[in-house]
Amino acid sequence: MGFLHYLPKLLTIIVIYLVTRYLVKFVNYQAEEVATGNLTINGFYAAWQSPGRLPGAGYKA
Repeated sequence: MGFLHYLPKLLTIIVIYLVTRYLVKFVNYQAEEVATGNLTINGFYAAWQSPGRLPGAGYKA
């Protein structure tokens, strides 16, 4: 009986997990498209898509 009362909460958790998972996949896909130049957004430079890939990132001057 307790499991039946928990079922709606479990389904909510599963839906949130799935939505988040596919949202992250979509954002990563968009970032890769910007990086390769297949997608251009006015005012957004391809180098901005991943700060870790900037030239000189992590190097001391």
